[in-house]
Amino acid sequence: MTRDKGEEDVICAIRTAKGNHSRSHMNQREIDVIKEEEVLPNLSYETDEIGVIAPYNKQVDAVKSALEEDIDVATVHKF
Repeated sequence: MTRDKGEEDVICAIRTAKGNHSRSHMNQREIDVIKEEEVLPNLSYETDEIGVIAPYNKQVDAVKSALEEDIDVATVHKF
């Protein structure tokens, strides 16, 4: 793990801007950024190679319902 052995990139982290989860623990703006604006449209990975980490279970549920079924979505604790 500490040496480059010529393999393809195994992880690509994209940090989106902080959102306002407020009391609901759900941020629609973050979903829009992932799905339509900055993240998925610019990735060259297959959907089954993508994982989305969300801060709260309610956000995980909302992201899962908005994205394709084979994209993994979970909190950091489940990855």
